[in-house]
Amino acid sequence: MRCPRSDGELIGRSAVDSGGMALTYHICLGCLGHWIAPFDANYFPLSMLSDDTTRPDNMALFHCPQCQELLERAHEDAMAPDVLAWYCSSGHGYFFPRGNLAKFRAAQEARVTYHKLWNIPLPPIRSVLLGSVVLLAVLTTGIAIGEIQRQQVSQTQAKIVLDYQNVVITNDRTVLITAHTLEATQLFLSIPALALTSPMDSSDGLTHTYYFGRLNPGSYTYTFSYVREGKTIEESFTFSLP
Repeated sequence: MRCPRSDGELIGRSAVDSGGMALTYHICLGCLGHWIAPFDANYFPLSMLSDDTTRPDNMALFHCPQCQELLERAHEDAMAPDVLAWYCSSGHGYFFPRGNLAKFRAAQEARVTYHKLWNIPLPPIRSVLLGSVVLLAVLTTGIAIGEIQRQQVSQTQAKIVLDYQNVVITNDRTVLITAHTLEATQLFLSIPALALTSPMDSSDGLTHTYYFGRLNPGSYTYTFSYVREGKTIEESFTFSLP
């Protein structure tokens, strides 16, 4: 594949993220830009990157190395203002000119660390992860887009509070769990296999989300719990990662 800047050929390489999962990317040895899949960009090891940036001189002329369409400038909420990146509207990947993938990952980690340090709930998924717009589209329309695989888990019988829940799984094992309640409530999520018990993120008390980085293959049981009239009510489900 040719570099989006037409500086030369893209060289395929691989890396291992902090969770031990393999990811692939391409680098141009001419301009040192990175071509990478949307979700892989979220987990690229920062230690492997240099933040030495050089502003590209042909900013409007980047082309997708897979479909040759003109790339568009990335302005997602997850992208820090000083990060330069372009994306393929068909979902093939992102192009980060030299040093900008490092700047993106550093800003991303700083945002997550800040929220953990001050015990502040993470902002909406689109503010943290690249490619989350596709995830939200899947949740909204129920249509599988690009490489996203939507796994619909069994719905429970009619419940007083929890009336819907769903799991979205991508090809790189990023998992988004979402639930909807008929009343504004604090919903908690527990996954014994991950030693996790945590309140879910919610802006209105009705729509609740929780997302993970790459999980290892296997079957996971997860439990929603909420308090109603002084009693804790729990409902359990299972999803599987191939």
